[in-house]
Amino acid sequence: MSYKLFYLFVLSILCVNIAAQDFVASLYFEDNKGKKDTLEFGSLIGARNCIDTNFGEIDILDQPLDSFDVRFLSYASGNPNAPILLVAECDHEDNDIFFGEPFMQHGVKYESKKSFLNIGNCIPNGGGSLFEFFIAKNAAYPITISWDSDLFQDTCWSNTLISEIPIFLDTTWCEERINYPRTLLSKSNSVTIDEPNFVTFTREDSTIVSMYYLFLPNSSRPLILTNVSNEIEKIDIDLYPNPVQDRLTLDTDKNNFNYTIMNTQGQQVLQGEYREFIEVSTLESGIYFIQIQDKDNLYQAQKFVKL
Repeated sequence: MSYKLFYLFVLSILCVNIAAQDFVASLYFEDNKGKKDTLEFGSLIGARNCIDTNFGEIDILDQPLDSFDVRFLSYASGNPNAPILLVAECDHEDNDIFFGEPFMQHGVKYESKKSFLNIGNCIPNGGGSLFEFFIAKNAAYPITISWDSDLFQDTCWSNTLISEIPIFLDTTWCEERINYPRTLLSKSNSVTIDEPNFVTFTREDSTIVSMYYLFLPNSSRPLILTNVSNEIEKIDIDLYPNPVQDRLTLDTDKNNFNYTIMNTQGQQVLQGEYREFIEVSTLESGIYFIQIQDKDNLYQAQKFVKL
């Protein structure tokens, strides 16, 4: 029996906004009994990382779940690098990954049917935002999620995807438990979930819900979105020391390449041309991903921990 432990760092919820371009889309849900629900999301100028009734966002955290109820979930945390402990037993189908007590101490910010952020202008190698939504584990599966793929043909949003695990986790992690690793919304119109996702948490009303992840980028590059695009190549690369305090060294047979470092929200925090080592002392403690690119290829991202 093997156990895997890792930390998920949750972004602090702040009522701030930055420059952005408008984009709105919907996910449509239908269970095997014909019951339906809809989530609306996107990037809007002036939107904030909290409930804003000006954009139709309503906090329904205190409302009980009905027989088929899909909701966005957002968290409140006083520390943007506060660790949220997750425990997984990947080889035991009766034991789910779950949000532990540290998660509950930080608490849920809100639940809603609409979630809009101010992601930012479309730029090459930009970042994006992670939207999390849940479906009751005892819902009538299989459940079909559909959308209008035409909305995601723009280069800015073409790498929008949904997944059963966050984008910063390797898709080989617990792969025997994953029904589908990543689905690009620009490449298809729907995906069918045959059974509940094994990533779960328990609401205060004792309802167990399965978590799913929607990543909305603002970039024409897929960046850390591994296993969803032929543009990304694999590469043998060693990072050391890892965890790192000040200087991160890359050992690879590649020469003359650039690097991009991203946080767990897919936001770019450092970039440049690699020369002997990378100075990372200015980064906050937490999990990061580094991706390298030469004149011909963009290579699969690697994870490291900053102390």
